[in-house]
Amino acid sequence: MQPDAPNPPRLPPTRPGPAGGKRDRNRRQRTRALLEAGRQVLLERGIERSSVEAVARRAGMAKAGFYRYFRDLAELVRALFEPVATATLDAFERAARALDAARDTASVTAAYLQLGLELAAIFERDAALVQLYLQERRCPPTPARTPLLALSDRITTAAVELSRRAMDHGLLRRDNPEVTARVVIGAVERLLEAHFRDEPIGPPTEATRSLVRLVLEGLGAGPDRRPD
Repeated sequence: MQPDAPNPPRLPPTRPGPAGGKRDRNRRQRTRALLEAGRQVLLERGIERSSVEAVARRAGMAKAGFYRYFRDLAELVRALFEPVATATLDAFERAARALDAARDTASVTAAYLQLGLELAAIFERDAALVQLYLQERRCPPTPARTPLLALSDRITTAAVELSRRAMDHGLLRRDNPEVTARVVIGAVERLLEAHFRDEPIGPPTEATRSLVRLVLEGLGAGPDRRPD
């Protein structure tokens, strides 16, 4: 796939006209059209074989029109994944607060289980984009893949911080959180792939409960090291 031609100058981010006015409504409508077109093209072709021209054509506008709303394909990818990214990282933040308040094994289990169930709901709600994320994050870096690679790094950082907090509170066995977090992320991704391939792993909620139980049994602090 040949790279797109240099971008034409973008219009200012703030357009004339009052919020909610005709121009504002038109701008929002065209932005939504480009996002939906981008979603379709990316799911059909993958990122490497997608282009600004293909997205603009699918949205029914000229290529130059694309640049009125997005700087490049990477910015569209970032906007497309923003709801999933925000929901996922918010779930990690809630789990971190729950771990800070945890005082026993039951509280730790509840915090991790709630995180797992929230993530399962997020992934089920937008399964197609999650599949695209799993596929693309393993591919060689390209400018258009940058938002997904950045999201992968943010998820890893959040998972490492979660493990570190649990270990600092004596709720999990002291170990290298960089390793344990990546092991858990790998297990989650493998379960997601199995689910998307209709492998016999059972309902997502039950698979989540099984994974949480296995992780905590393997990483539990043990009776002699649990906090009072």
